[in-house]
Amino acid sequence: MATPPTSLLAALNCRDSVHLVVGTNPLAASRCGQSINAGAHPILIAPEGSELHYSLQKRIDDGQVKWCKKAFEDADLLRLGREEVDNVVDAVFVTSGPRDPMSLHISNLCKRHRIPVNVVDAPQLCTFSLLSSHTDGPLQIGVTTNGRGCKLASRIRREIAALLPANLGPACARLGDVRRRIHSEDQLALDESSLEDSVDQAAHFNRLVTEEDAKNRRIRWLGQVCEYWPLKRLAAITDDDVESILKSYPGSTDPDMKRNPPAEKRVGSIILAGSGPGHPDLLTQATHKAIKAADLILADKLVPAGVLDLIPRRTPVQIARKFPGNAERAQEELLEMALAGVQEGKTVLRLKQGDPFIYGRGGEEVAFFRKHGLGDRVSVLPGITSALSAPLFAAIPPTQRDVADQVLICTGTGKKGKAPTPPEYVPSRTVVFLMALHRIVGLVRELTTPIELEAFAPASEDATTTQSPSLPSPELASQLARESKRILWPGNTPCAVIERASCPDQRVIRTTLEHVAEAIEAEGSRPPGLLVVGSACEFLHTKEKGRTWVVEEGFRGIEVEDFTLGLEKNSPRLKSVQVLVTDEVVDFAKKHATISTEHFLYRGTQGGGPRFPQALATHLNEYLQPHTPITPDMIQCVGAATAMHDILAWGVADPGDGVLTSRPVYGRFELDFGNKSQARVVYADTDAEDCFDETVVERFEEALERSNAEGVKVKMVLIVNPNNPLGKCYPRGTLIKIMQFCQKHRLHLLSDEIYACSVFKTDDPNAVPFTSILSINTADMIDSELLHVTYGLSKDFGAAGLRLGAIVTQSRPVLRAIEGVMRFHNPSGASLAIGTALLEDRLWCRAFVESSRTKLATAHAHVTSGLDEMGVRYLSGSNAGFFVWIDLSPYLPEELNGEANAEFALARKLMDAGVFLHPREEHSLKPGWFRLVYTQDPKTVTEGLRRTKKTRVNMHMH
Repeated sequence: MATPPTSLLAALNCRDSVHLVVGTNPLAASRCGQSINAGAHPILIAPEGSELHYSLQKRIDDGQVKWCKKAFEDADLLRLGREEVDNVVDAVFVTSGPRDPMSLHISNLCKRHRIPVNVVDAPQLCTFSLLSSHTDGPLQIGVTTNGRGCKLASRIRREIAALLPANLGPACARLGDVRRRIHSEDQLALDESSLEDSVDQAAHFNRLVTEEDAKNRRIRWLGQVCEYWPLKRLAAITDDDVESILKSYPGSTDPDMKRNPPAEKRVGSIILAGSGPGHPDLLTQATHKAIKAADLILADKLVPAGVLDLIPRRTPVQIARKFPGNAERAQEELLEMALAGVQEGKTVLRLKQGDPFIYGRGGEEVAFFRKHGLGDRVSVLPGITSALSAPLFAAIPPTQRDVADQVLICTGTGKKGKAPTPPEYVPSRTVVFLMALHRIVGLVRELTTPIELEAFAPASEDATTTQSPSLPSPELASQLARESKRILWPGNTPCAVIERASCPDQRVIRTTLEHVAEAIEAEGSRPPGLLVVGSACEFLHTKEKGRTWVVEEGFRGIEVEDFTLGLEKNSPRLKSVQVLVTDEVVDFAKKHATISTEHFLYRGTQGGGPRFPQALATHLNEYLQPHTPITPDMIQCVGAATAMHDILAWGVADPGDGVLTSRPVYGRFELDFGNKSQARVVYADTDAEDCFDETVVERFEEALERSNAEGVKVKMVLIVNPNNPLGKCYPRGTLIKIMQFCQKHRLHLLSDEIYACSVFKTDDPNAVPFTSILSINTADMIDSELLHVTYGLSKDFGAAGLRLGAIVTQSRPVLRAIEGVMRFHNPSGASLAIGTALLEDRLWCRAFVESSRTKLATAHAHVTSGLDEMGVRYLSGSNAGFFVWIDLSPYLPEELNGEANAEFALARKLMDAGVFLHPREEHSLKPGWFRLVYTQDPKTVTEGLRRTKKTRVNMHMH
């Protein structure tokens, strides 16, 4: 069945055009706004006295829209336009809909005069349609369903826009400036096709580079940057990156690398790992662990963004600067960096696409490191090779009974670009060619043409280039004699080009050998790609008659619906964490929370809505007992705890600045402060026993001095009170010392008090009662402009799903600063309705908090009793939160069994027994300490302790 025609999408230059808008409804106002944004001059046609939408009236009053106060006349189309086009208008928008007889009349009239016309909700009357569009600077993305469902188009546009990194539009503008600068400085001829957005990469994008191409190396490198750098990396491009692109490549890497060897004597290690075909879910567990544990990652340029996104932000990453003509130099650079990293004692990960030993130069790299005396420091991790997985994702079984009983994996390009010996044709064989698409013309010729003719063909891969044949040498004549009997491939052999397998933009071109070069030339290049040849290519696909090739776009994704990613109720593993009090909150919300129309509107969520800030202020005044009562104007409501930290860091720090805190500490703060605001967490060298002591400020001083020496400017000190993961509260004297330290160095102080109501009574004599930092009279200690508190409903109320948090501060400058990003972090109206209902019912709230504290105290006593019985040490003085800090260091195994360290090895043994304790999550200086969460039902906790004890016994037996 023939494919119905679709629209020709285009971007129109409407500057100074005249657009006629017929109608006075809200859509007319929208059309006028779109016209103005495009640089056009809208003219509204409507009788005098018409009721105008308020936004339309404002544009008229501001002089942005001209109003012709009359009914539409046919002559308006030919007299209201620009003089340069004989007064014909440039476009017409009819907003009254298809039922209005005038809509059909205006449409026919416009079509007769070839004037573009758009009629709302009437595709049959339109000669053009407006796309659902996303605009970010020069970047515009439009989506249309061609009249089949505008709401779906809007949703698709939103989904696409949400996947794009911030600042991608400005990055497009910056890279465009770089391109023009290179053309100007290098005096290059303008390649007009490179300005065209509608074409893919040319088929010669990755062709081999000749000496004559050397002058184009900067513009080629820019092309490779745009094609291969992850979009997040492109969006974050800096002036330094621009200068790096603009500089010609030197003959060698940094000479200081050899002249000044690292002083560190400890020898590190090197891991060669394959990242699979592209999808991050196809990583092996071993490679994923290596990514998390590496000190330095050297990645090939083809490793996709989905895999690179798994790399911790603190880990340095270098992407190979490989492009045609620079591949060998780029490889040498990576090897030199790997050597330097190992000499500094680092764990260096060479992250490759596919499998390191399947055309990944893995063997060469192992030999190189052995040559430098590092053979015992090298390990190789396998990856899923695209040679076998790409056919699968294209529904091609490389082996199939009665079709193909063997698979051959070949390269299409030998060393230094030399063509390899072509394989002969075997009807029952599937052949996969890697690194072949850039020389597809030559490869097809080698497969299908007798060697006697092919050997004397022009060396150039350009089919249009010809040269005189030459006589063969004696050696070549002998080779021809041996190979002249090889069986040639029929031109009608089925084949498939598979590009970016398992990535969202995967593409498959199904054709035959005789047409594959033409297909690639017509469709363009989308590297990386490979070629599959053989009858298996058609086993699951019927060739369409009359078509020489078929293109299939997109990747279905990896179906995991039937995989158990969590823990089932009948699983031998423990259930997921359930906060003890969540059900009570759910019951209250069902009975007492009312979601009104206001909560569905945008204005109902700004600033936390009209009631939630006051309700939260009342609650905090009761439980924090602040010296200066909290008022609603001191509260900024945000969507969840993570957002609180991100927003506050954005308001008080610049990218690269530091946030100082003590150890151990909640392990995800690095993400909270670093992901968007790009602030760095600076750790003071403290342990669980002394971080609550007044001497902690001495460790802060040391960390501050160390951070300044490293060029990291600390802007804020962070404390978590009550503490996560230690479950203890800060003494009043320590809080005073910390405030004085912050005042001395003019540092902001953030006290995260999200567990403030989760403090319970205990018989432990070392327990300290909770003291909010706001309850202290700070008049002579710290400037109130530097003091901030964060709080949320996720912990005390077991309501993390509500995603309600708040920043409390008296600092007007900070409140003004964070207003700039609040449009990204406003809580939902439904959450505000539930949160307001909870906090306004003070009788229920007090009873709930008291009940919660009792349950926590009982659970704490239960787990500590079990730990005492097992002889497991835990931090004394804990009386808050959902966890205890336990010491499993006596049970750290000596044999790592492939794990990164002893903690991970112990965690693996516990995991195998059905107990999950996250290793190294809290940045503790002392190994072997774990955070144990005990807020499950008592039976679950008892079972977890039993399994832990059993694991410990088994370890001793072995």
